[in-house]
Amino acid sequence: MATSPTSQSPGKWTPPVSFYFKVVFQRMNNQPFQVSFLEVNGLSWDMGKRVYRGNNGEFQAVPTGLTYTNLVLKRPLGPLSGSLAQWLKECQDFIYKARKDKDMKAIPTYDVVIHLLDEKSEPKASWQCIRAYPMKWNLGSFDAVKSELATETVELAYAYMERVK
Repeated sequence: MATSPTSQSPGKWTPPVSFYFKVVFQRMNNQPFQVSFLEVNGLSWDMGKRVYRGNNGEFQAVPTGLTYTNLVLKRPLGPLSGSLAQWLKECQDFIYKARKDKDMKAIPTYDVVIHLLDEKSEPKASWQCIRAYPMKWNLGSFDAVKSELATETVELAYAYMERVK
């Protein structure tokens, strides 16, 4: 007997909403921390290709690997004492020291997990960006005519991304 498409079964998938999410930063031997953001963009990858001409004269595309776009996180300006601000400062200090000492080791990274949440605040879908590090920080413009929060945008590069839920 077929079930009705409207019946609720335990395995039924309900698409998540895009406005209810959380972002968690985690690193080995460190306490994970969560940061609230207004927007998350850049969860995407692109498969590169190289086109070859075969023996029969036809062209064939062969995949060459994945490239990932930067993760762009926007939020109200946070305190200097916050975990995100401390990590950004740690990365800045690392670059200054590496440039001065001409000793480029590994920049401090975090794995960043983005969770889309359901109505019970449980993860419905999750993506993990592995070994993320800041590439750009931007403070939004100040405008005396508008009544808006001061926002900061952090752009993170990462080694690879995978959907984990």
